[in-house]
Amino acid sequence: MPKSVLAKAPVKPERAFTALLCFLISCVLLVSGCKPKADESANQTTRPALKVQTTALATQSWQRTIHATGSIVARDEVLIGAEVSGVRAADVQVEVGETVKQGQLLVQLDDRLLRADLAQASAQRKQAHAALLVAQTESRRALALREKKLISERDADQAAANLVSAQAGLELASAALDYAKLRLSFSSVRAPNDGLISARTVQEGTLVAPGMELFRIIKNGALEWRAELASEPFSLIRLGDEVELTLDSVRVAGRVRAMDAALRMDTRTALIYVDLPLQPALRAGTFARGKILREKREVQTLPASAIARRDGFAYVFLLQDAKAVLRRVELGEAQLDRIEILGGLNPDDAVVAAGIGFLADGDRVEEVGAVAPVGTSTR
Repeated sequence: MPKSVLAKAPVKPERAFTALLCFLISCVLLVSGCKPKADESANQTTRPALKVQTTALATQSWQRTIHATGSIVARDEVLIGAEVSGVRAADVQVEVGETVKQGQLLVQLDDRLLRADLAQASAQRKQAHAALLVAQTESRRALALREKKLISERDADQAAANLVSAQAGLELASAALDYAKLRLSFSSVRAPNDGLISARTVQEGTLVAPGMELFRIIKNGALEWRAELASEPFSLIRLGDEVELTLDSVRVAGRVRAMDAALRMDTRTALIYVDLPLQPALRAGTFARGKILREKREVQTLPASAIARRDGFAYVFLLQDAKAVLRRVELGEAQLDRIEILGGLNPDDAVVAAGIGFLADGDRVEEVGAVAPVGTSTR
């Protein structure tokens, strides 16, 4: 019997190629899965920690302030007009910006026609007075004759009527004389009170007419600041509140003198009126920013350098486990270099005080010191 020979079955090429491909894919996945961890570990090891100082919330006593803008205007502006017509300005004696006293002559009008009218009225009064004397004499004579039955009752009544008419004529002439004197007095236009000339529309030679504006005077030179406020801040203001204005680095103090009784229906706003002191730096028509000072209150604050503003919100960085942790906060008022914190922090939170522009959430940081919270302030 012939000897059996065992022959090995041949391996198919397709199976060998598939096995090799699976091995290569496994190696690639293994290498790609390990590399990010190695890179991340390397970055955490090689990136240095940023050195920061921390601070904490500080309790301060702040005076509540309401900010507003407005214009400086005359508190009381007096319009001075002409009382006569048909005469010309002969002599203008003041200029815009001059200070005047009560009774001071501002402009002298040409009074020649007015003096002529006065002379005519005076002569007419003398005529009326003479007519009254004649009527009185005739009335006394008629009364005596009537008692003797020498004249008729009709003639006696006529003499009495003539006396009454003469008395009325004298009164009418006296009134005309007073009117002529008054018109003549209007030819000298004088200041009705102390003040500052704010406008002048009359020139020498101007033909004036009744009611024509000649001057404007700021009564006693007094100015006020008028600011328009929305309903919410307006409701917080009270008469007598202190106000501080800023004009070109000059600070002016005033007080709320008056307030509108109601809001405007179209804008839902109202005006406040603030008395201002007499100062050369103040000019009517000037635009000014101001703040109304209200009652003091206790607030929690941080330095402005600790606040980061991103996407319309405010954030701070907290120091937690040697990392910078981003925390959103709610802000209130700002005074000088401090900002009020309304919410988002605890009193014992360690807040990065400065240099936050170089930080990102989760960065490694190293505390090198703490900034002591500021003490209590009054402003």
